[in-house]
Amino acid sequence: MDNDINEDFSGVFMFTNPTKKERKYLWNNKEYIFPPESTVPLIIPTETLENIQEIRKRFAFRMAEERLYEGEVASNGFNYMKAKEEGRGMPPTFDNKILEPWIHECLKPLPIKRASIQKGKELDNEKNYKATKAMGSGLGGQPAEEPTQIFTESENRYAIGAQPDR
Repeated sequence: MDNDINEDFSGVFMFTNPTKKERKYLWNNKEYIFPPESTVPLIIPTETLENIQEIRKRFAFRMAEERLYEGEVASNGFNYMKAKEEGRGMPPTFDNKILEPWIHECLKPLPIKRASIQKGKELDNEKNYKATKAMGSGLGGQPAEEPTQIFTESENRYAIGAQPDR
């Protein structure tokens, strides 16, 4: 039976968004946008197949949580919004097994479409940093340093974290 499953595998993991809403998930500073009611090939060239499978599971879990918090009723009848009301606004606790049917829906084939990928927010951009530099005082016969010379941009400046090849 396992041989039949492997024969059907094309080498590309698919991800399904069975909801009527576009879903976005961030991975490695890139936002993966999944169109509603569609199945897309989840191709991440910088990742191994094992990692793509793990990423796919994480996206599926996030989607299942979103659906629960949005008020979708789980297959066992659990209604997060109703439980929250009954708890007078306190967030209800639940077993993650409630999410399993929604997670498995990510494997259900639907019409195949393409996911769009956008560049994510720059979390650590060099331009966001301000710095100070040491400046000589001109004591001991040394000329005083000019602040304008110290803080001018030089062509020999290295990117944060980069080391010179010398």
